[in-house]
Amino acid sequence: MYKTECRGTSAKDKRLFSRAMQLASFYLAHGALPSAESANIEELGLLLFLESTIRPQYQAGTLNPGIAHLLEAVPGALIPKSQAEQAAGTAGDDEPPAQLTPRDAAFERWLIRAEIYVERNGYRPTYAEDNGLYQWLNRARRRLETEGMDLPFEERVRAILDYPDIRTFRYRATHGLPNPGEGRRRILAGG
Repeated sequence: MYKTECRGTSAKDKRLFSRAMQLASFYLAHGALPSAESANIEELGLLLFLESTIRPQYQAGTLNPGIAHLLEAVPGALIPKSQAEQAAGTAGDDEPPAQLTPRDAAFERWLIRAEIYVERNGYRPTYAEDNGLYQWLNRARRRLETEGMDLPFEERVRAILDYPDIRTFRYRATHGLPNPGEGRRRILAGG
């Protein structure tokens, strides 16, 4: 049904095409676009990709034609968010959604990226594996300690900082000690 190649020469186009394939696969598996109400980090990442990359590029006419062709088969993927909400019947809600400032939107993107990282790896980012994310998390920690931040952001940053660093993670794994998340699973499983 979908072409599995992108006729873009840049590595960026290939990464975008790969992410668009994930979005199309999500739609095929679930019959719907990613939801903001999901607790699944991967789904939230796809939603952020759709709203902050695909739709703006499509509206500006800068989206790679191969990616546009792929996502034409996904209902609602290429229409603006407001029209997508109207089509879904959610545009007439009493309370309009809160708009993030550009700084908060950038912070949100980094935060989602960090949440995905710790969910996949079980430990905080390292400078060797993802230097940019490692530095961002250190800045977020310092900001949390000095300035503070809005409650939803604060809770999410603290949840990421609760994960161990890689040395602690490896030590616990080597000595059979539970890492974050594992302890809860062991207690619930009776182990």
